[in-house]
Amino acid sequence: MSITDNLSGQDLYEEMQDTRKSTNDAISESIRCGIRKSKSENAYRIAKAQRTLVLREQGFQITILADLVKGTPEVAKLNLEWDIAQVRYDAAKELIWKYRRELDILMTLMRMEYGKIND
Repeated sequence: MSITDNLSGQDLYEEMQDTRKSTNDAISESIRCGIRKSKSENAYRIAKAQRTLVLREQGFQITILADLVKGTPEVAKLNLEWDIAQVRYDAAKELIWKYRRELDILMTLMRMEYGKIND
């Protein structure tokens, strides 16, 4: 059902309840995504530091270590996982924002409907 449809007060109330549930679900997903993002960042940083130490012990110049480390398959894979987790986290936050805007619109429509009843 589109928010712009001609909704009765009951329809608006039901739509608000559905949107509130969706908002709560999106918040829960955002929390899960945030935790995954943090864990993947942590794993990436640890692997990067460990690989840097190994390459330093092997005598590689400090100036090229950062590029070499990021290019190792293990570290690159962890960096990719971190990037993906960040995108999912950002998408979850945007979804929360979307639902909150929908709730604002529904509240406005509800006030308008309530005003018609009292006229």
